[in-house]
Order: sequence, then C-alpha cells, then structure tokens
Amino acid sequence: MIRVFQQNLNHDQTAQDLLLQSARAEGCDILIISDPYWVPNNNSNWVTDTTGRVAVVSVGDYPFQRIIDNQREDFVVVEMRGIVFCSVYLPPVGSDLTVEEYKRKWTEIVSMLPRNRDTVIGGYVNVWSGAWGMERRPNDGERVSRGGVVMDAAAALGLVLLNQGNQSTWIGANGRNSIVDVSFCSPSLVGDNNWRVCDETPSDHNTIKFVVGRVPRQRANYVGHSPVNGGRWSTRFFEKDLFVEILRDQDIFGHVATPEELTQAITVACDGTMPRQPPRRQGRRPVYWWTSEIDRLRSHFYGMQRRFNRARTEEQREERRQIKSDARAALQQAIKLSKDQHKQDLPEQLEPHGFGPAYQIRKQQWEGARVPMERDANKLQFIVNELFLERPPMEWPETEVGGDPQDPVSEEELAEELKEIARSLNPKKAPGDDNIPNMAAAAAILAFPEVFAKSYKQLLEAGTFPDAWKRQQLVLLTKSGKPPGEPSSYRPICLLSVLGKILERLIQRRLTTHLESTGGLSDPQYGFRKGRSTVDAITRVMNNGKVALDKKRKGDRLCAVVTVDVRNALNSANWTAIGQALQRENTPPYFQALLRNYFVGRTLHYDTDEKVVSRTVSAGVPQGSVLGPTLWNVMYDDLLRLPLEGLRADIIGFADDVAFTFLGRTTEQVSALATANLERIERWLRGVGLELAHQKTGFMIFCTHHVPQLAELQAGGHSIQSTETLKYLGVDLCRKQHHSRHLERVANKASRITNALTCLMPNKRGPKSRSRRQLINVGNSIIRYGVATWGRWVLDKETHRKSVQRAHRPGALRVASAFQTVSYDAACVVANTTPLVLLMQEDIRCQDEKVASGGVQSDIRKRQREETMRRWQDQWTTGAGQPGAPGLKTRRLIPDINLWVSRKHGEVDFFLTQLLTGHGFLRSYFVEKGILEGSPNCPECGDAVEDVEHVLFHCPRSDRIRNEMQQRCHSRVTMDNIVSEMCARSDT
Repeated sequence: MIRVFQQNLNHDQTAQDLLLQSARAEGCDILIISDPYWVPNNNSNWVTDTTGRVAVVSVGDYPFQRIIDNQREDFVVVEMRGIVFCSVYLPPVGSDLTVEEYKRKWTEIVSMLPRNRDTVIGGYVNVWSGAWGMERRPNDGERVSRGGVVMDAAAALGLVLLNQGNQSTWIGANGRNSIVDVSFCSPSLVGDNNWRVCDETPSDHNTIKFVVGRVPRQRANYVGHSPVNGGRWSTRFFEKDLFVEILRDQDIFGHVATPEELTQAITVACDGTMPRQPPRRQGRRPVYWWTSEIDRLRSHFYGMQRRFNRARTEEQREERRQIKSDARAALQQAIKLSKDQHKQDLPEQLEPHGFGPAYQIRKQQWEGARVPMERDANKLQFIVNELFLERPPMEWPETEVGGDPQDPVSEEELAEELKEIARSLNPKKAPGDDNIPNMAAAAAILAFPEVFAKSYKQLLEAGTFPDAWKRQQLVLLTKSGKPPGEPSSYRPICLLSVLGKILERLIQRRLTTHLESTGGLSDPQYGFRKGRSTVDAITRVMNNGKVALDKKRKGDRLCAVVTVDVRNALNSANWTAIGQALQRENTPPYFQALLRNYFVGRTLHYDTDEKVVSRTVSAGVPQGSVLGPTLWNVMYDDLLRLPLEGLRADIIGFADDVAFTFLGRTTEQVSALATANLERIERWLRGVGLELAHQKTGFMIFCTHHVPQLAELQAGGHSIQSTETLKYLGVDLCRKQHHSRHLERVANKASRITNALTCLMPNKRGPKSRSRRQLINVGNSIIRYGVATWGRWVLDKETHRKSVQRAHRPGALRVASAFQTVSYDAACVVANTTPLVLLMQEDIRCQDEKVASGGVQSDIRKRQREETMRRWQDQWTTGAGQPGAPGLKTRRLIPDINLWVSRKHGEVDFFLTQLLTGHGFLRSYFVEKGILEGSPNCPECGDAVEDVEHVLFHCPRSDRIRNEMQQRCHSRVTMDNIVSEMCARSDT
C-alpha cells in the first residue's frame, strides 16, 4: 500500500515544514501538494509543473518510476509503484479562467493520463458539487458548472471519489468552511483507503490522508544488500591481531584449501572479530531541525487552533485569535532558530578530514538529493532485462592442443605477488556477495601468504574459476539529471567477492604480460591501460584537428570528428567475440580455457521488496571487476584497427567511447566519408552483437572559417547535423580550438560548488585551513580536468585568466578566513593555495614532458611543481616593487613564499589573517574603506595610526602579548621577521 498526504499549503512555510515532518513521522510515501512555499533545487524527489504551483513529492522508500508530464501549467503526472499520480491546482472562481477554459484544462489533464492504469488524482479545484458535500447555493451557478466538469473528467477516466461525508478541507478565518480539495482514484485501489481530513496544520487548508492499493506493504529490513550470510560486518570494530589468531585455528593448513574453505575460514574469523551490522529499523528519522521543544510548541499551537475553530461567537473568536497567533509565532520562531543552529553546527562536523555528513549535505546542491532505491520487482525485472540482455549460448572457439598447462610461477613468487596485491586493496571498497571486507582478506593473505598461494596456484593450473566467486551482486546507481525509471538512467555496478577479484588480478597481470609480449593492444586504445588517460585520447583528437587548422583554407582544410556511442556497451560484450579475439592474440590454450571457465555459470543477484532474484548472465564484462576491462579491450582491439576512408583517417578509443577523425576538402566530401566510415564501424559492432546508439552520435568539423562549415551524416535513418562544439570525454571541443565555452562551463560549475561549500567555512569558526583546502579542491579539480588539452590558448588571454581567478578567489578567501577586500594574490599566499592559473600551466607542462620523454609521472610532477613555485615567487616579488600593487602589506610580511608554504606546523585563522593582510578590525582599515568616519588614529595612543604594526609592536594594549612573543622567540621580533620566526618555531 502507498500512504498519500494531500494538502494545499497556501504558500505557507510553516505548513510546508510541518507537513514534511509529519510525512516522515507517519510513514507517508508520496505528497500531493498545491501552492508550495518553496521547491528545492536539483532534487529529483520533487516533480513540479512549469509554474511551481503544484508538486508531487517522494518522501518514502519508493522512487518515481516515470515522469509522465511536468511540462504544463496547473498539473503534474508521475508514476510510482505502478500507480499514476496526478496533482492538480486550478485557479479559483473569479480568475481569468472561464468555464470553457476550465473545461479545456480538464480535457488536457484527461488526455495526459494513460488509460487502463491505476490512477490517483488529488488537488485544489475550488468548485462545488453535491458529490463531495457542497450543495448548490444562490449565485453559485459557475462553481456548480465547474464541479460538473470535474465529475465528468473523473467519469471519463473511470475514477471514484474518495471524499467522504461533508468534512471541510478549508477553514476560513471568519468561520466559513468549504470543501475545495478533492481526491479520486481507480476502483481497484480503493480497498480500506481510510480517507480522512486532519485539521492539525498551520495552513487554512487541512491535510488529507489516505491509502491506495490492496497489496500489504513489504519493506526491506536490511542494510546495503540481502543478508545472504547474515549481513555485512561493522568494519570499524576490526582487530587485526584477534582476526589472525582466530584464522590460525581454522582448517586451512596442511593441505590445499578450496575456495569454499578459505571463504568459510575468513567468515568465522570475521564473526569472531566484528559484529554484524544491525538490520535497518522501520520508521524514518525526523527532519534535521526537529526537537522536543518544537514538538511541544506544535502540540500547543494545534490545541489553540482547535480551540479557535470551536469558537461560537465573534467575541470568542477575537479573544482566541491572538492566543492562536502567539502560539503560531512561537512555533515559527523555534523552527527558524533550530534551522539556524543546525547551519551553525555544520562546519564543526567537518573536522578532521574536511568531509563527512556536512559535506554530503552541501554536495546535494550540485549532485542532487539521494533518490530511494528501486525495489519494485516488476520494474526491476524490466530494468535488469534491458541492461543485461539475453544472448545466444557462448560458442567459445576451439583451442589448439598444446601449450604449458602449468602456471610458470612458483609458490614462493606467487606468495609475494599475493602480498603485493593485498597491500593495494582499498579497505573502503564495498564487499561482494560473501560480505568479506577487503581489510579482512588483506590481513589473512599477509598473515598466511603460503596458504593462499597454494590455493590460487591450483586454480591457475586447473584452469577453473570458482562458481562462488562468479556471483554478481547488482547495485543500480542513479545517474543525476536522468529521467526516472528508464534503464539508461542507471549505472549498473556489480559487487564481487574480494577473493575472486584477487584471482582476477592474477589473471589480468598474466594476460597483460602476454599481450605486451605479442605486440600489445592497438595504440589508439587509451582506456583501462596503465599510463594512459582521457587527456591522451582528447589530445590525439585535437592534434588531428590541428592539422586542418594549420592548412588555413587550402587543400584538405576540414577535419571531421565523429563520436560514437555504443548502447549499454560493457554489459553487452559478446563472450564468443572475446574468445575469438584471445585466439587471434595467440593466447596460450590453457589460458583460453581458464578465461572460458571465467564466463561459464556467471549469475546476477539483485534485491526486490519481495525476495532476492537470481538470473544467469550470458554477456558482458562485470562493471566492478578487475579482469573485465582488459577483456573488453581485447575484444575492441579489432575495431580500432579498422581501415577508414579519408586522408589521415584515425580512430581513437577510450573504453567503449570511440571517436574517428579524417581530413576533407569540402563539406559534401566530409558528409560522404563520415557516413561511410560510420556504416563500417556499425557493421563491425553488429558482428560482435553490439548496437550503435544513433541519436547520440556527435559530429563536428575543425576549421578556421569565420562562418561554420556545416555538414550532415546519415546514421541508421537519423540525420546528424554537425555542430560548432562537441563534448568528448568531458571536454567541450571547439571547431577553432578556442575552448572559451568549455572554460565558461567549468568555471561556472566550479563556482557553484565553491559557493555551496562556503557556508561550511565561516571566518571565526569551523574547520582548520588544512581541511578547507581539501574542500575548495573539489571545485578546482573541475576546472583542471583535461586542461592540458584545452588550456593553452585559453590561458594566453588575460580575460580568461581573470575568469579562472574569479572562480578560485572565493575559495582562497574562505581558506584564509579573510575579509572580502583582501586581494586574490594575498589570499592565495596566506591560505597556502597556489593560484589556479599556475596549477593549470603546471598540468600542461607535465603533459608535454610526459609525451616528450615518457618519464615517471611522480618525478615529472615534482620538477614541474618546483617550476611553479619559482614562477609564483617571481610574480609575488615583482608585485612588491610596484606602487599600489594589491597585497603590499602581505608582500612585506611574507617575502619568501616557499618558506611560508613549506612549513610543517601552524594553521591560518581569522585573527592571524588580519595580521598578515592588514584587513581587519583596525581603525585605519575601516576609515580607508569608508566604513568608519573620523580619524584612523589609535584611541589609546592618539597620534599614531591604528594599523597592524602599531597594534602589535607599539600600542600599550598589546604589552602582554608582545612580551610573551619576545620571550618565546628569544630575540627581537619586528614586522620584517615575524613571519620567519613563526615558520621557524611551532610554539609561536
């Protein structure tokens, strides 16, 4: 069953706040709202019409499965749990909407609702009908006519009225009541709906509560995924020494332990070390601002409201109105104070690492709120069937007889290899179906490497991959901004056993070694390969385009780039094609047999609200596996070797993303070649069972023409028009390679992120500067991504460098806890935050040196960081010699940037920053900025200007601090050496 709350909030903030709390407390699943006070941004749990006057909100454990219509005014239609919900808000009588227009609006609503579907309609209609207890009164002909329109629409949809009796849904201030909010549903949903009106609300419209559906509610009572072996362990209680001692008593010694024995032994040791996570309790947490005091004030207000509504005379009504108003004001004030207190407490939750619950709350502003997991069995079956298509049985190619069936590595070497793998395991990774955490598996291998070496060696020699390690636990991650319920709106991740992933890593290392010994994969494949990244792939595409740009307008002056999208690529990988590709790579027969066994018998498991569903897998490489990406590259290798038509034709791959480029002389020639090459690629994809997503094909032409050279290609019956920009691997390519649009996009996004995080970094409290730097790096990383491919031309222009500084400046000020008037240069130095332009230039130099010399990335980064520090110091020193340059006071105090930023102690705070910048609570500063009228002189000394130097070194008010400072430093401290003394001693 689905619990529904329906209310016209009448644009009342308190009513909306209390409705959301009541929904949580009473287990409501969906809200049908009219005239909300506010609608949160970037929240997929809220669906509104174009005006924001009507909304449907998911407040429980059920997500929206489909948004049927939210592009019109006055109504919105969604689907949840297979039921269609429609929220309506229609203007009252007296508005500009005539009876005919009112009828047309309901005709529009009826046309948007699917037929033969369970449907619920609720909302504010403000019309009269005897069907819901509003009898005709004099001069109410128009209201009655509109009431007939509503009933006719309900009849056309086959809906029944849920309103019962003559319970008023609107309570007027003068005691007049009426029924203006109605609810309808399909007859199949009625059951024991318990429709009732609740008058406990600050709004003048009462809350309507009812239940639809006849199937008893079934809730999942576990955390994460199904407790196949009792649920996951609470790893924060893990004790390595105790775990090893318990494992030592298990029966895995003296013989070659089977995978089942290893799993059982580790499970017993985990049970003896860590408790299982408790099942999730039914019921929900209250809203973040809820307190017992607010609960008391709410009860008091509702009592005063009922007392007011029971008033029989005007005198009673006037007497009780003020009492009710005072109670409401007290409740509103308590809610406001609680919200403000929560915001003030958020920064304190960031220590010591800079992230945590507070960061996750603010992160919702740019990534969106968490959406409930889909658990409906029918809907999940549809999604899984679309994401994991059934394929014909695998026809693994026959392998030639011969080859060494033995693993050439000794047990001792394998034990060392296993220890290396164990040390690299991420302890925070989610466990697989057996619930064994990475830290437990790593501890077991490091304690008894010879035991695991024997077992894994036997598996490699026998060419078998244990069935227990082939179980894939499915987790569907919702993609932000995608329509709900669509299979393409989910990113399927498969949780695998850590012991199985260790075996995968052993296989992957050997397969990679073999591929490299036979010539390796094709050079244009940049995905899932060590030492390669998206930057390399984007650079190759842009270099190909630069060839055409260098030709100006002569010869083959056009370079076409086409991006290809493969539908559900990794989950559709053809196992037969993988086997054939391995055979073409002359993979040893025993190794081919092992990989064949890797695929046979794989199963997928996912949770519904009814049970755990299992199904066989017949295609794809698991997203979350270690070996899968390498096998994908082996299969895709032939595609990247396809000969394409056109001058300097090139094909570039990054995992399943493919782009191809070629030169052309005219747009007609480019169109023909692009269509022919795309058809060739599509034929290859069909040959291995993959499908091209034609509508997602991208097409752009690099050229220097002032007027864009436009062309058109044909893809599966779709006409794809070339564009001036093309997004490839997260970078907006530009036809002239100017990339100003990309900079604008990433700078705006970085600014939104930084602005969302600034409330966590107030000046006088909150996290330390070290944690603040971690927070602003979230926004900085958005701008720095791929800068080696697009940043050269951009950073040559002063206007673009200013754009980068504008995006970086708010974060630098927050790290330093500085006044807004502090210059960008000074804020960066005080905050120990390298100017973002210099970091972007450093990224470009690192990529250039990597391409030129192919050195070790860490060594390259170290050398280029030294160059960045030198450039930063040069800029800082040059500014110090220019009269009127920003940050002169800071330049005097911190002449040596390296000395300041390389210190290993001390945190910058609000008070220290005032000393280092001169911008603070000083009379000279206030007078200079026009904040204070009068003299800038010190009120204590009279004839001396009150600045940092005076207060710290001359003013009698600072005698005690000055004496203590001199004693700690054992020398005379001045403005010229105070920073060097601070950097030299941690106690200063």
